[in-house]
Amino acid sequence: MARLLNLEISEKKTNENLIEVGLISGIQGLKGGLRVTVYPEFFLLFDTGFPESVFIDDNEFILTDSYFHGKKTRIFLQNIDNYDKAKEFLDKKIFINKNFFKINDKDVYSLEQLADMTVKKKSGELVGVVKDFYSNPFCSYLLLDNEELIPFIKKHILNIDSSLRTITVDWEWEEDDEF
Repeated sequence: MARLLNLEISEKKTNENLIEVGLISGIQGLKGGLRVTVYPEFFLLFDTGFPESVFIDDNEFILTDSYFHGKKTRIFLQNIDNYDKAKEFLDKKIFINKNFFKINDKDVYSLEQLADMTVKKKSGELVGVVKDFYSNPFCSYLLLDNEELIPFIKKHILNIDSSLRTITVDWEWEEDDEF
């Protein structure tokens, strides 16, 4: 995989294997279909479709059907077969089991894990401290305390040392670079 991912685990933390992949943003039709806004960092990972089940409020729901096409993602859940039942899910976060992605755990980080880590160049020069993530449809970025953005991709993130709380980068922001 060419890029590192920023994955959030379930807020209730009853299942550490669940990662947040989107938000239920609307209802599709009278039969209870749900529109899902999938977070940009997961677009490419859903090429093969959705898993057999999803989690909402730490409850597992079996998918009876799903359509994934960028922002036009729709899912249908077992026993949610009308508009009124579907309405209860509006604005809820949707989670799936991280094993669905078959990604290497060493490449999976949440903001909680990276927040306040020191970022240094491979020369040892201090770049800043991680404060937040910023995402667009192409990749995520580390937002540092000095407002510098560093692409969160393996090409630029050389090492993440959790015990020393440091991130080593190969990144030089050029004055003429456009964002």
